[in-house]
Amino acid sequence: MKSRPRIEAFKAQHPIFELVPSPPDRAWMDAFHDRHAYRCLPLSIANTHGWDILCPADVEIEWNGEPAKHDLKVRAAGPLPDGLVLDDFLRSHFTRGVVTFHTTYMFRTPPEWSILVSGPFNRPKHGIAPLTGVVESDWLPYPFTMNWIMTAPGTVAFAKGEPICTIMPIPKNYLGNWDMTVHDIADDPTMRMEHDAFREARAGFQQRLDAQDPEAMRQAWQRHYFVGRHPDGTMVEGHVNKARLALPVDASGQRPLYAKPDPAASVTRMSFKPKAGGADLLTGGILSKAPTGSMAARPKAAAKSAIEEDGARARPPAAVQPQPLWHDDSPLAEMEARQTARNIAGRERLRDGSLADAEGVTALRDDRTGVLDFLVLPDFLTPEQCAALYGFARSDDFTRNHDQVGDDYWKSRILFYGDVQRQRPDLAAMMKEANRAAIHQIVQFYRLRAPIWADTLQLVRWSEGMSMPPHADRANPDGAAHAFAHRDFASILYLNDDYDGGEVYFPALDSSLKPRAGMLVAFTGGWRHEHAVLKVTRGTRFTMPAFYSFDRARRDRALYGEDEA
Repeated sequence: MKSRPRIEAFKAQHPIFELVPSPPDRAWMDAFHDRHAYRCLPLSIANTHGWDILCPADVEIEWNGEPAKHDLKVRAAGPLPDGLVLDDFLRSHFTRGVVTFHTTYMFRTPPEWSILVSGPFNRPKHGIAPLTGVVESDWLPYPFTMNWIMTAPGTVAFAKGEPICTIMPIPKNYLGNWDMTVHDIADDPTMRMEHDAFREARAGFQQRLDAQDPEAMRQAWQRHYFVGRHPDGTMVEGHVNKARLALPVDASGQRPLYAKPDPAASVTRMSFKPKAGGADLLTGGILSKAPTGSMAARPKAAAKSAIEEDGARARPPAAVQPQPLWHDDSPLAEMEARQTARNIAGRERLRDGSLADAEGVTALRDDRTGVLDFLVLPDFLTPEQCAALYGFARSDDFTRNHDQVGDDYWKSRILFYGDVQRQRPDLAAMMKEANRAAIHQIVQFYRLRAPIWADTLQLVRWSEGMSMPPHADRANPDGAAHAFAHRDFASILYLNDDYDGGEVYFPALDSSLKPRAGMLVAFTGGWRHEHAVLKVTRGTRFTMPAFYSFDRARRDRALYGEDEA
């Protein structure tokens, strides 16, 4: 199986700097009302577009505005960690207010790839600005540095753990192969039509906001670009709304992927002596060891399919797919498949459908951080779609199909897709379209190679006082055969939020999610995403759940029709 490309960091000198994926949050964005700066998807994506190298100590830089080297002073702002010498990593090396961080690590990338080195993206710092460089990291055998330039006389501080630079791989010399042309928008009628549709939708929405239209005020902002759809509802293929970067893994003692032949094994030996002044380019980094037992610390070769290792799945050998079901970089490749102590500890928090002990539980609203291993998409359905489906479900008699449901827990609470199709074909078409869009998102998020098929699509009513205990969708806690062991994934679309309670709690993640109308949540059927529905304390909760399998034979024939039967 082809390995993923990687950046290799080598501990060439000391001290050691910490290297971490760039976090999504920015203090200046948090300061906005309702943190609405994060609605700008290009900014949010850029926030996590690289790995940060962190400052090893609290330091200060002072410049008097003059051009000489001695006009810039550096000093420790507190005690230095044991063995750390300030001059080893921070000094006035150039002139004219430029300060240099010696990051002490060498980086290696695949052939024809370089590293872009810059200040941390979207993190401005008063009085000083980062200098950006591109390093030929596919051959450079020497550490490089990160330089900042003071923009005004004064003192600037860097705190321990604050990013001093961000690195990301880029193709080597790729811009020279690109051309740029300028057109009138009328040259592409389709683009003109799409542009006009976006402009008109935005202008109309702004007018409704200005007029304090209640629905527009509730919606607050349009999300077409954020969720990757055109104003007509068409979803965009390959849309990206988050970046997932791997945690650095300590591979000390292993042969690097890009290692050259050992010179000791050659008859002729090369010697390298850097020129005076060295390769003082522009940044550096290290590998910080992943926590024991973390997903990043486990080699992918040992991480079997969550589907194959459930204990409840046990497909016969003849049914095993000849090709992998997902790509190497799928979150599934490193996902815990079995029950763990986290599942047990999470269950113990629950009493009578409520969190008896909520201290330390992570309360989620969405996945703005981009770090969850399940899918959360706000505003997947429009308010109009939610209102139509919610209005139908709220007014329909769920007792009609009471005898069709085998489990007493669900009797008089479910409307199957076929029920809706017989009564309201227009709403059934809406459900089907939303389900196809959800499948697309699951395939993209989990980087699937094989298609998945919905085996069920429903509308479900959760009346006041109802809850659901922790469960996995395809496995039983005692290892007994599960009636729906084929269910590889599940999704839930939430149709209303005018109720209290009803949060989703994930024991293994020790996290709870408060759904909002229009939100899509999708996850795996295994123990990693065991979940409970907390008690609805006021009102009635309506959802549109679906379940999916890699097994085409499990598909819902009513949902797919004759063309896909």
